[in-house]
Amino acid sequence: MSQDNARSVQSNLSESGRRKIAKFLSEPKDFSGTTNTNPLTWLRQLDRIKRVLNLEDDEILLVAASHLVGRAGLWWDSVETSITTWARFSKEFKHQFAVSLEDRWWSQIQTRVQGEDETVDDVALSLQELFRLVNVDDQVFHVRCFVQALKQDISFELEKSGIPKTWDETVDKARKIELVMSKYKRPGFTTTSLPYHDVPNPTRGSAGSVISSGASATSDIGSTLSELVNGMRDLKINLVDQPKQGQRKNPIKCFSCGELGHKSTECSKSNQGKDNGRQ
Repeated sequence: MSQDNARSVQSNLSESGRRKIAKFLSEPKDFSGTTNTNPLTWLRQLDRIKRVLNLEDDEILLVAASHLVGRAGLWWDSVETSITTWARFSKEFKHQFAVSLEDRWWSQIQTRVQGEDETVDDVALSLQELFRLVNVDDQVFHVRCFVQALKQDISFELEKSGIPKTWDETVDKARKIELVMSKYKRPGFTTTSLPYHDVPNPTRGSAGSVISSGASATSDIGSTLSELVNGMRDLKINLVDQPKQGQRKNPIKCFSCGELGHKSTECSKSNQGKDNGRQ
């Protein structure tokens, strides 16, 4: 139902109909002006009462004044004669009690972190309330603050698959990620139930047999890795020892005997011939 239609229905309500609805409306709490009560939440409740019951300005002002106590009551005593419309009351009330809390609300937005027992919806609802309090409608800002407030594993999955541009899509996607994670983290869940894990179940028997099987598998893996490392080391040595093509030098050749591998001054045949000539 659109807002125009809602207003039309409200205007067509009979006096008896409004009295029946009034029974289901909770009475606003007393407002003292302390930080224990959100001033904008209290003001919205009175707005709702005025709208549903179709109250005149002087009627809703009387209701509001009857629930202002303490510091808020003193404030009303000082401005009552100058405020005759609900619009003026709302403006002056916000200026008096909400402006001083704006920095606090901004700080809550910036430091909001999902608790261990909180869900994605808990974070989304609390941030939406804070966005209303500071009067910020930027969707990009809303999404960024929401992603930063979530648990790291949920934020990681969101960014990995691409963060949507709208608030509703982002919250819905985070909710689905949280549901999947909670499903696989629940007590009693094992990865053997997953169809894409091809892990054989250990044979039933004593605990020692299972441990022995695991130790054997670990030993086999260690042996394979050791062989692989040794093979790579041998390959590296062979590659280093092999002379590069095009850089191989000509072998030494003896000028006396013509054989390869030694100089003429080192030639045993040449020295032997000289010795024979002296005899």
